Amino acid sequence: KPYPSEKLAAKLQSLYHRFQMNRGNIQNKLCYQYFTIYQNSERVFIDGEEIKLSATAYRILLELVKAQGNPISHDDLRRRALKSKDLQKHNVIMHVRNLRRQLGKWGQIVEIVRNFGYQLKP
Repeated sequence: KPYPSEKLAAKLQSLYHRFQMNRGNIQNKLCYQYFTIYQNSERVFIDGEEIKLSATAYRILLELVKAQGNPISHDDLRRRALKSKDLQKHNVIMHVRNLRRQLGKWGQIVEIVRNFGYQLKP
């Protein structure tokens, strides 16, 4: 059965990236469920596929993965990921919405904890 060349090329590229990451510095590797984050190169993989994120979306996802499924308050996200105490709650909401959009089909993994903040679905 023929295999589409685009799919094969994407799969080979993904395998190559995983191989390269395993050869290099893996001490900064964070994993949670489907997510693998290499902090030294700021690369994110979901289920083995690399996902391109903006710098802000990357920092928010990094904090959520570090929490390992535990909730993070809006204030903590604002302070840690957005590096600001002056931003309002709606700014955090907007950035999380952008993260969800950039994650595509994986966006629903980021869930709201009512009147508190966000967490990754357990």
